[in-house]
Amino acid sequence: MLRGQFSLSLAAWCESNLWSDGKRMAIEGKSTTINCFYNSKRYLFSNKYWCRGASRSSCDVLGDTGKVVKSEYKGRLSLVDDRRGTVQVTMHQLAEDDSGTYWCGIEKPYADIMTAVELTVTEEPPATPVLTVLGRPRDSCLGRPAIIRCHAATGSRVTYTWYQEHPPTAIAIAHTRDLVLQCKDLLESQSYYCQAATRRATTSSWVVRAKVLVPATENCSYQLHLQDGELPTCTRATLTPLVEAARPSAAHSTFTLNSTSHPALCSNSSCSPGTEA
Repeated sequence: MLRGQFSLSLAAWCESNLWSDGKRMAIEGKSTTINCFYNSKRYLFSNKYWCRGASRSSCDVLGDTGKVVKSEYKGRLSLVDDRRGTVQVTMHQLAEDDSGTYWCGIEKPYADIMTAVELTVTEEPPATPVLTVLGRPRDSCLGRPAIIRCHAATGSRVTYTWYQEHPPTAIAIAHTRDLVLQCKDLLESQSYYCQAATRRATTSSWVVRAKVLVPATENCSYQLHLQDGELPTCTRATLTPLVEAARPSAAHSTFTLNSTSHPALCSNSSCSPGTEA
């Protein structure tokens, strides 16, 4: 047999005895499971392992089905052999640094059987932030502070920044998820929006407008406006729907929403703010 023919035959033999998912995309901070399939008639009782490295001849073994796991991967890596021809390799708490070439391997005299897996870990972009009014919205009519919380339901290590609109630009006023509105800061009507950001992506909330009715450093009166929000008009005892709303201007908008997909404003009696992603 010619050398080239022998190489092709060996590759076909290896593939028929061990193969895997090949490529896997995963989200940072989440878990992923890769399936390695093997010939159960030949290798049912053989030790299977998971190693990392560009070369099959020099990859670093991270763990095996004998419950041996490298110290820095304990709690993050598990291998389960179902004894029917599948080894499930699960990696937890993924980071972008986990991206790379891995190998499913089976111990065998003279030469192990191995097949490569390419793992790519990417950052999860932030969801469009939802704004939640904490406390009682009517307190603003009485000049009491109002707290508006910004929350993105998904995203990798999300940070929050509140901006005050000064057309045609905007000014960052708070690097936190909660915006606190007080009389001393509201001597005139103002508009604000929240931006949720990860290292590679940003997305902005709808604009909330604080319309000042009685300006004063103390005992002021103001009215909050937001798309789809039901807040007091400060002149009636009942709640009336508000229709005044605006989206962030093109100068700071990083996304486009349609009327059916934008977030809603909640009070803490109707929905609870989520936890920081």
